[in-house]
Amino acid sequence: MEKGIYRKNTLVRLSYYYFTALFLYLLLFTTQPLFPFIGASQKKNGIISSLKAEAKESISPQDILVDWQDGASFFCPQIYEQGTIQISFTVLPFSNASVFFSCSGVGPHYHWSPSIPSNFSLAIGESFEGTFTLESSSMDGTAALQFSGKSLTENRNATVRWWYKVLRSGWWHYRPHYYLLLAIVVGTIIVCVPTVLLLRFFGGIGKRS
Repeated sequence: MEKGIYRKNTLVRLSYYYFTALFLYLLLFTTQPLFPFIGASQKKNGIISSLKAEAKESISPQDILVDWQDGASFFCPQIYEQGTIQISFTVLPFSNASVFFSCSGVGPHYHWSPSIPSNFSLAIGESFEGTFTLESSSMDGTAALQFSGKSLTENRNATVRWWYKVLRSGWWHYRPHYYLLLAIVVGTIIVCVPTVLLLRFFGGIGKRS
């Protein structure tokens, strides 16, 4: 009889500890931004937006060979809504061909100001340069520009000098209801697995006694 009461009280205490830990876990998960480098925050339409640290990212000018067969790719870092990036391309004068550029990270899912062309061509000696701000994005509030360059003349290559500079990283969207659902699933696993193991353990003791 006393053993049964002891087992019952132990289970009650353990359940209390587990559910308290789950509550604190959910509270922490749904009220704090996920990344430590996020500073300020604002809330609009149920979405918490957090300002990423203004750690400016850039590359110094690089000369990239645009092979007439394989072309070349130019990758820009991911930025968030209200983020601003400077981009520059120049087909150097000693090139043997003009270059055709196509760009991903633009289109109906992204609103850039000013708009970024999805494709453009640069003749030998010409440049394309601009400062662009991501006003909005339906792709989780982010965008990562990627440019592909192709030589416009068969058997002739070109050399492109390019660089970028992130002036502002932008606002990262934190949607609490998504993370609340994830927190509930993870928290349930955290609680249920130990509880089932404990029940089996104490049940085994009861049978042996």
